[in-house]
Amino acid sequence: MKKLGLMALAAVLVLGLVLGLGQRARANIIQKAVVYTIDGQPYEGYFAKNPGFGENQPLVLLVHD
Repeated sequence: MKKLGLMALAAVLVLGLVLGLGQRARANIIQKAVVYTIDGQPYEGYFAKNPGFGENQPLVLLVHD
């Protein structure tokens, strides 16, 4: 019975940790469409950034054929 109580306590602690980290992982993403032209043909790209990272933040570049 004591082992079951310890397992239940461990499960509650893990759940609390997971839920707590999930709350901190939220981001305030700013996003907008970016229209550009190449050889007179209009294209639409997508720009997104997280102001929480400051000026130096990761970048993902997708290039379509």
